[in-house]
Amino acid sequence: MQEMKVLYIAHSAGLQGAGFALINILRGILLTDITPIVIVPAKGDMYNEITKMGIKCYIIPFYMDIYPFLRSLRDYFLYIPRLI
Repeated sequence: MQEMKVLYIAHSAGLQGAGFALINILRGILLTDITPIVIVPAKGDMYNEITKMGIKCYIIPFYMDIYPFLRSLRDYFLYIPRLI
């Protein structure tokens, strides 16, 4: 049987709620035949914890473009109307 690899993408480099949930999932996955691979946006607590577990972890900087960039005063005024 071929080894299964699963890629996980963490949206943050810190260990907050979702980060703790991902760490718990990875702990469970290590007990199976699945090989986890993780991508984090920056080096931080998440990266350190994952590498301590012996899991391949890559740093690929990215920005989750959920909210618009607020570069000017006009952007701040238009922020709420753009959400509606």
